[in-house]
Amino acid sequence: MSNRQANVTDHFITIYGINIHYRDWGDPQLPPVVILHGGGNSLSRTWDHVAAALADRFRLIVPDLRGNGESGRAPEYSWQLLLDDTLKLMDALGLRQTILCGHSMGGRVAYMLASRHPERVTRLLIVEADPSDPKIKTDDPPLEIYATIEQAVAEAYRRQPYADKDTLRHEVEHGLKQLEDGRWTWRMDPTLVRAIRHGYLNPGTRLEWPALAQIQCPTVVIYGAHSMGKLETTSEMAHVIPNCRLIEISDAAHDLPNENPQEFIRALRGYLTEAPN
Repeated sequence: MSNRQANVTDHFITIYGINIHYRDWGDPQLPPVVILHGGGNSLSRTWDHVAAALADRFRLIVPDLRGNGESGRAPEYSWQLLLDDTLKLMDALGLRQTILCGHSMGGRVAYMLASRHPERVTRLLIVEADPSDPKIKTDDPPLEIYATIEQAVAEAYRRQPYADKDTLRHEVEHGLKQLEDGRWTWRMDPTLVRAIRHGYLNPGTRLEWPALAQIQCPTVVIYGAHSMGKLETTSEMAHVIPNCRLIEISDAAHDLPNENPQEFIRALRGYLTEAPN
């Protein structure tokens, strides 16, 4: 998939003094969709195959959130700052309203934004994200370092048995950076990793459940059939969110952009192209 074939361009924009990278897919005249990636090793390039498949009908804006991928490092991280970054990006691109899609960490940011700024979101897609209280870990995790890219790919395959190998390899190859000694590690600010472990990227149930009840736009909650404990919580979410439905993706767990991608893309396209209710 070449950039020319997929009609994608890469851009940088300064938001609150931080250089934010985003990928812009499709014709600018098409309906806009902003996609917020998850935490961990996820980044804008995780969504390349999804965005390429939808770029015939939509313009897709997929940023690397602060501290991730090619975006700059920041002095601090929180879900509120990610929400503000997203609004600033929308403003800079002239997106008064948009469809908003978020996965995992990005999904929490997406539904908090839709709740607090209902005038900006026309439809909401929540992918493998649900209210939870953070499990606080104050120790610093060891930096994940790999001798080769192949070692990192093999470890990713081991951790994600449901993943499509081609799309997961694509994520890993673009998610790594080479160190001075020739080894490889993830394109993720260690300060962001600590912020996640301290719970700063998680709004918490006290804020999240009331926010879900205040969402005004049509919403879909998408989850993997093998994602542990999701059905009960997502069913409750669909009950709490007005005008919400559930979509289950078979043969998939948490990393839906890489797990059963064909069914996942069909689900997104089907929801996005149907008439709003």
